[in-house]
Amino acid sequence: MLSGVLNVSLIILSLLCAIYSFFASGSMPSYYGLLWMLPTTYAICMIFSKRIIKEALQSLPILLIGALFFVRMVLSPFLYAYAGIKETITINVDENTTKAILIMCYECLVVFAILNWCCRKNWGSRCLAFYLEKKREKGDVRKNIDRRFSKGDKRLLLVLAICGILLGIFYAITPHIFDVYRTIFDVGDANFASVGTEYYIRLYGTTFMTKFAMVASNYMMLVLRIFVPAVIIYWSAKIRRKVLGIVVAIAACLSPFLMIDGAIARSFYTPILLAYEVVYIYWPKNQKYKMLFIFAFGACLILFYWIIRYAVNNTGNASLHGFFQSFSGTVNAYFSGVNVVSGAFNMPNDLSTRINCIMHDILEAIPFSGTIFGIDDNNSQVIFNMVNGSVGQIPTTVGLSSYYFTPFLAPLISVIFTYFAYNSGIKYDLSARPLKKVCYLFVGLYLALGLVMYNFPISFGSLVQNILPMFIIERVCYGKERIK
Repeated sequence: MLSGVLNVSLIILSLLCAIYSFFASGSMPSYYGLLWMLPTTYAICMIFSKRIIKEALQSLPILLIGALFFVRMVLSPFLYAYAGIKETITINVDENTTKAILIMCYECLVVFAILNWCCRKNWGSRCLAFYLEKKREKGDVRKNIDRRFSKGDKRLLLVLAICGILLGIFYAITPHIFDVYRTIFDVGDANFASVGTEYYIRLYGTTFMTKFAMVASNYMMLVLRIFVPAVIIYWSAKIRRKVLGIVVAIAACLSPFLMIDGAIARSFYTPILLAYEVVYIYWPKNQKYKMLFIFAFGACLILFYWIIRYAVNNTGNASLHGFFQSFSGTVNAYFSGVNVVSGAFNMPNDLSTRINCIMHDILEAIPFSGTIFGIDDNNSQVIFNMVNGSVGQIPTTVGLSSYYFTPFLAPLISVIFTYFAYNSGIKYDLSARPLKKVCYLFVGLYLALGLVMYNFPISFGSLVQNILPMFIIERVCYGKERIK
């Protein structure tokens, strides 16, 4: 019932935005004349996606993919038409924008076709996962967690202790390893979002040892800021007093807000995903609907953050229309809108540069790649911003895939991300280990974000640098999981 209502609502809303964008095209530059095709394409996908909508209510990666494409294909064009857009890319937009719109429609159709195929192909696995989840909901997850510290727990404690010792050594080498972090209470600071990790590494990494300490501690903190709260939440279930365990778990869940680095979005979605672990352990009954609420709450939290940042940056000059204009630009930049996608067509098209970009984007995911492989900073993002005269803009996955493999294969990386994101949702349901479930959640998250908000280098790098070490630690400490 809920999935049917949601499906019809998305179709109607998409068509209304398509109609509005079509009639508002006269007030926009002529090269946005096909903008109405984006929400129309999303509506077409929804018409054939009843099964996807139903599974989206059971799987975070599918839900996230659908929501991100809604923002990109429906909300973003509506904001363009209603409030206008301050274009980040201005070079050759008159000839590249139409190509960008068409390639985005192409990608959207292929992604939802793959999701439909996955839903049919993996019907048996989904049924098994659904059965296991229902079976767990009838019991108490806490009762299945050994209150004593097992051998796996002791091994994990040893690993965390070693990490703490290493961080202590790095701190002794340079006490600036934690300068990059601030707390959520600093959100009202005008410079809250202006300084990144690279700035502090350049500032304080003046010798080989200090730079090594800064870089190594940063790699470690990428993992520990997710894994340590997840471990604390898991171990909180060992506390005999349930209320005390819940307090400890919630405190651990919110802890990433106290260590926010240059990638601000990461500090917002990490607590949201950790909340899934808390719900799984303490309130497993009707878990999926509670998770849907958490997802909606997280989306509202991110929107609230953007409102605060707009108010801070426009003190004394804030207005509702001004907010929508600013929000339009934000959506274009963060959700790889038409204007950003168009920038990929300005990148140099010779074979050597394309191969160089691919190799850089793959090798840079490996920690200390600059030292190990001696590669420079001439990656796809640097080239993208150089040829487009932009600063700090992230080239899109569909744009890079088109650049890597020609426009015909533009959705190739998106297809790979979608397939593995879908499967991570199934593996999340099949697993009964809280820590492994967190790992699968983040796999699905990074792959889904890689389609719209992130891109191939960022998502691949996050999986290698953040999530792979978590999988390795969990497997080494607790061994191979067997589904009973």
